[in-house]
Amino acid sequence: MSHTCSAALVRCMDFRLESAIEEYMANNKLTNDTDVISIAGAAKDVNDQSMGGAVAGQLALSKKLHDINTIVLMNHTDCGGYGGRSAFESREAEWQNHVDALNGAAAILKATYPDVTIKKTIADINDDGSIEIKEVA
Repeated sequence: MSHTCSAALVRCMDFRLESAIEEYMANNKLTNDTDVISIAGAAKDVNDQSMGGAVAGQLALSKKLHDINTIVLMNHTDCGGYGGRSAFESREAEWQNHVDALNGAAAILKATYPDVTIKKTIADINDDGSIEIKEVA
């Protein structure tokens, strides 16, 4: 390979996330070293398509062309792909839905790419519009 990068970031296309993701990437030394895959719902595409969706094709190319060794899955609260914040009974229920989606997608990806590290994150959009990106165990 003529050029490689260490990671692929699967994130929602939501414009509100730009600054927070840029900061996250800088803080985690991913700037200029990451393929970025943006799609509504992020992990939702992996779960709904069982690796037959748009994310699957992009990750396959990222692995083949750039030899990634890490996939960062990033969902976010108040995501239209999941119906927005109002689709959930509480913030806790919304959070748990995203944790479950990330865990499901991570399991699918790990089966496909056993040698790749999978990191799960949630960009939590607060009521004041600020965003905190948190890792999920």
